[in-house]
Amino acid sequence: MHKIALFSALLYLGYALLFQSGVADALLMFLLSGGIPGTAVVIPPNLMMVGLAAIAWLVLFRMTALGAVNLVTMRQLVSRATHRQSRMPKRRYGRI
Repeated sequence: MHKIALFSALLYLGYALLFQSGVADALLMFLLSGGIPGTAVVIPPNLMMVGLAAIAWLVLFRMTALGAVNLVTMRQLVSRATHRQSRMPKRRYGRI
């Protein structure tokens, strides 16, 4: 129960700090208009679109690549285990 109360208090504190400090507003304005917070520099829309597409592609690639790597390693481990098992001698009294 203490963990739940601590987690909820930290979540509320993080929420309050994020929105009261203006970080969430600055991030939203950066994503929508390309304006860098605290400066007068504006990133062109084409560059923002390419950057967001690249970030989305990297996130999706990471998700799919990790799944594929896990699948390949599990197949290798299973094939090694079955190969070892087939090479082991049969027990003398395995069947009664």
